[in-house]
Amino acid sequence: MSHPNAQIEKAMQSVQEAVPQAEQDPFRPVFHFRPPARWMNDPNGTLFHNGYYHVFYQHNPFGDTHGPMYWGHTRSKDLAHWEHLPIGLCPSHDQGETDCYSGCAWKNADGTPVLIYTKVDKSTKPYPDFEQWAALPQDDDLIHWKKHPQNPIMEKQPDFGASWRDPFVFAENERTFAVVGACDVGTPLYEATSPDLLEWAYRGLMSDISTECPNFFKINEKYILLSSPYRPVEYHIGTFDANIPSFTIQSEGVLDYGDVNEKGRITNGFYASNICFNERNQCILFGWVRGWEGGRGWNGCLALPRLLTIDPQNRPRQIPVPALRELRDQRTHIAETEVTQTHVFPNLQSDTFELLAVIEPNAATKYGLSIRCDQNGQNGIPITYDGTNLTIANVSFPFAFDPGEPALFLHIFHDKSVLEVFANGGRAVSTQVVMPPLENQHIAAISEGGSALLKSADIWTLKSIW
Repeated sequence: MSHPNAQIEKAMQSVQEAVPQAEQDPFRPVFHFRPPARWMNDPNGTLFHNGYYHVFYQHNPFGDTHGPMYWGHTRSKDLAHWEHLPIGLCPSHDQGETDCYSGCAWKNADGTPVLIYTKVDKSTKPYPDFEQWAALPQDDDLIHWKKHPQNPIMEKQPDFGASWRDPFVFAENERTFAVVGACDVGTPLYEATSPDLLEWAYRGLMSDISTECPNFFKINEKYILLSSPYRPVEYHIGTFDANIPSFTIQSEGVLDYGDVNEKGRITNGFYASNICFNERNQCILFGWVRGWEGGRGWNGCLALPRLLTIDPQNRPRQIPVPALRELRDQRTHIAETEVTQTHVFPNLQSDTFELLAVIEPNAATKYGLSIRCDQNGQNGIPITYDGTNLTIANVSFPFAFDPGEPALFLHIFHDKSVLEVFANGGRAVSTQVVMPPLENQHIAAISEGGSALLKSADIWTLKSIW
């Protein structure tokens, strides 16, 4: 598809040039969204509009590592099948813009979507210069965008750190606000002072949390702040008073457990969340899956879209959107089975599957599953529980059953090299990039210290969304 903007057209041609290499990679996911080729990171501008879910994303169209940031663009009617669209934003070099960093989408008073994002100028020393800019659609399909001539739309405060980016808009009591991330002093709050969302006033620090890609929004009567603090994504749930302004935290924890390096920084997993609400006022959670090395012709994908709720104990619950069931193909059912050490599921080999399993501990001290193992159930990826910690691939974290909860309930998606595990109704979640030997495509139930009871397991091979 040609594009009237020559800069975007050149970028899209560069993406197409890398498609043959990307398509040769056996670890490239087939039911997670990713660009045709090249690099992607944070989801941006998530919006439900005219029957479509729109997701923009950080995109380097010239390489498979982080580089000059454009906004890629995709849309979906069902959150299972996605359509590649032309690149939405490119840096305005004539205005000193080297990168279009992360941001959001929101509808102004007349219902027109507005993209609000961070303009970056990396020519300034010693730190890049950041400003918050707006772009407006030039058509109702949201394909072509024009940056507003009065940019920037917000004023940076003197006490903010060098980095000031990733705006996120929300509404409270018919007022429209935005939080901005990575300010080194906390979470600044701005309020729109014009109905077109092109003028904003600073209202003060809402909290002392400094983070990348903040999302702040209400589910039922609770506010939740999702933060990407270079560690795995964290949640903070509580109450919000816009007049002070203040966010009073009542519970907090890790939203999705990923793998970290020796400095505690996430290197593999779910990061840079974003959300939108659909026509049924359900909160849809998006995130970037990171963890591949360069040199593959592609790098990065979206996590599977999730329904996000808050339970009565002030904990987030994440479940894959029901539309993903449309991708199911061949089903294998494993009936109740006592597991002593290793039980390999018969007649099943796949590297793209969905798995639902219920396992009771019986006498076992550790029990669970080994996926992508060999035919003897060895050398697989562990998903196990020892009564204290849940271990998923390279990550272990504390986990406890709720009162009356009798078993470990696992909902697993594995897509070539992407692993997403939802435990016990999405109360614990881990996303990781895993790259087992290609020939290891078996699944086994495992136990240690005694037998466990596999109550049931259902496995579906999943079809490509492309």
